[in-house]
Amino acid sequence: MDYKVILSDSAKLQLDDILFYICMTLGNELAARSVLRDAENTMQKLAQVGGSLKICDEPELAQFGYRKMTTDTPNSQQC
Repeated sequence: MDYKVILSDSAKLQLDDILFYICMTLGNELAARSVLRDAENTMQKLAQVGGSLKICDEPELAQFGYRKMTTDTPNSQQC
């Protein structure tokens, strides 16, 4: 069963910033397209494995079967 992958607003902004930087600052449109294609492929793969992800802790979301994937690691830094 495929799941619908929903990007948070902050994830969308981060992807936009990354693509803008690669394309406009570095001047590499081909690389920006490649990064976007990789992001889209990753979302498709997530849709396929969504059932294996943890149900959200928030009761309002859990009641609808929403699942959550986090990318936090012990060494990650938040801006």
